[in-house]
Amino acid sequence: MENTIVGIFVILALFLGLIGGAVITPNETEVQTVYQDRIVEKTVEVPVEVVVDAPNQLELAVAEFMTAVENEEDEAGRDVDVLGDYYFDEVEVRSVEDDYTVEYVDDKTKVYFSINLRLDDDDVRLKETYDVKVVFEDDEDTRVTIL
Repeated sequence: MENTIVGIFVILALFLGLIGGAVITPNETEVQTVYQDRIVEKTVEVPVEVVVDAPNQLELAVAEFMTAVENEEDEAGRDVDVLGDYYFDEVEVRSVEDDYTVEYVDDKTKVYFSINLRLDDDDVRLKETYDVKVVFEDDEDTRVTIL
């Protein structure tokens, strides 16, 4: 009889263990992911680069050269004698060569270029080509040199 009671308790303990394990152990459920097309509006800040049309070094150098031709001297007070017997209003820029050089040294910018001018006083038409060096320097006068 004792063996029967022990057997019943063992069976009862196994049964309680199975039920307790089933209750405590989480159920595995199958997870399904469902994708839906949705439009979500969200404000996003995008950095924008602003491009400013600034004259290039060649344009600045040509303008400085023409100012020096008109004044017959550059900002530094050095003579720029291109006109000779002509007046400035008789000078026309025919072309500026596309092949030019820009050098940056410390706070100096040197621009080397060739320019074709037409000098016309109704009697004589003269075409001249000048090789020019213009030196821009921070806090200094601009220098124009005809090479």
